[in-house]
Amino acid sequence: MIRYFTSHLNNCPFCANAMRYQAHKAGMDRAQLKDILQFEKTERFSEKEKALLAYVREVNMYKTSTDEIFQNLQRFYSDKEIIEITWVNASENYFNLMAKPMGLESDDLKARSQQQRAKQLQTSVSPG
Repeated sequence: MIRYFTSHLNNCPFCANAMRYQAHKAGMDRAQLKDILQFEKTERFSEKEKALLAYVREVNMYKTSTDEIFQNLQRFYSDKEIIEITWVNASENYFNLMAKPMGLESDDLKARSQQQRAKQLQTSVSPG
């Protein structure tokens, strides 16, 4: 969820597509993916998820967090988990800063994966 959200905040279509595919494979609800940029206005996210997303958004926008946002995050996550959250967000920013300046666009990983599966099915069903 963090990588997908960060990629959208940074407007990196290549990374957002890759992370959407990974989130889908991990079982994340499609409705959540669709509503992630409006997470505060929807019931699809728990208070814990909203605290995480508010923190990630603030760090992406301001490179720091207010005490209020950080204290809310601490209600749900241990110090170790907050370090991991911050690292995942920072590493996704790195990938976004690599892909976006090079003009990488969405390569539609999910569509390619579905096409590969269809070819494999055709090959296994074809008389040979």
